[in-house]
Amino acid sequence: MKFIRTVVIILSILALTNCSNKKQGNDKDQIIFHVDSLLLDSTYTNSKLEIDFKPPKNWKVISDELMESIKANTETISDSINIDLQKVFMNKDISGFCFISTFEENYHSRNFVKDYILEIKKKNSEKSIKEGNFLYNDFKIMQLSIFDQDNINLKLIIQSQKQKTFLIDYIIPMKFYEDNLRAIESSIGSLSNKEKEGEKK
Repeated sequence: MKFIRTVVIILSILALTNCSNKKQGNDKDQIIFHVDSLLLDSTYTNSKLEIDFKPPKNWKVISDELMESIKANTETISDSINIDLQKVFMNKDISGFCFISTFEENYHSRNFVKDYILEIKKKNSEKSIKEGNFLYNDFKIMQLSIFDQDNINLKLIIQSQKQKTFLIDYIIPMKFYEDNLRAIESSIGSLSNKEKEGEKK
């Protein structure tokens, strides 16, 4: 259970750091991610969110048993907002994690994203936090950045054209970050709208 407690702690401090170039847009910056397919694993499709996404290479889906344990231990991660984990990928060699999550369906107030960000800031008040907004592949993305001496925490709060809001979080130990930066950038850049990709075929 020590491992599960570690995951719970990590989940409570997720955030996002810059790893791409920007172009000026109308109301937000347009981001260009440099995607290297050799650094990516198989495509994960979420039919509910209508997205395709690829985790970094060798970041594998965790077992159902571990997934249930994480869910059971993260129900009260926020005082007022609960997160529904959809999928968790893990690189055991570097203790890296990638989470795809949604907000619970019964919590969609007008300002629920702002409420969630306030919760993150409150729980990480002793850490340095940066934030920003950008557009990528027709997704509106809110970026948060939290750093500490042990981990780089990456968070994307994403809204699709169909007003579906979800999260993609990366966590990686600081000592492995530089060597895995390109893979994480490529993974973020793999995010696409499933319906839109289908229309191109």
